[in-house]
Amino acid sequence: MSASTEEVRAVPFRMAAAMSERDVEKLVVNYTDDFDCVMPVHPARSFRGADQVRANYTTIFARYSNGLDARVIDSVVDGDRVWTEWEMIGTRADGVVETIRGTVIIRVEDGRAGAVRFYLDPVDAPDASAQLNILD
Repeated sequence: MSASTEEVRAVPFRMAAAMSERDVEKLVVNYTDDFDCVMPVHPARSFRGADQVRANYTTIFARYSNGLDARVIDSVVDGDRVWTEWEMIGTRADGVVETIRGTVIIRVEDGRAGAVRFYLDPVDAPDASAQLNILD
């Protein structure tokens, strides 16, 4: 039985809530073990596996120790995929605020992300040093 539109749409909103709560384990349960992340604009950053999701977000949450606000601005469901527009604003320990925005296309399997195509990038800032790169 395929998931309902509401079940597919719920996945990115659960992810965003876990990110904003900075809860790695609450986030990781939203990914299949063999999760496939494809980053077409930065192919060397593509990866597989929920363990790498855990490692990446442990680093991200440490970097934004003064808070990370992740929001799904809009979403459209197409079968087992949900096309989402995101905004993430992180505040580093030194008070610098960094923002990324873009699109993430999520393929949902059994209520979890099985694969994504990730098109998020830093928002241009007047000070080039104030740009979020979530994988640095």
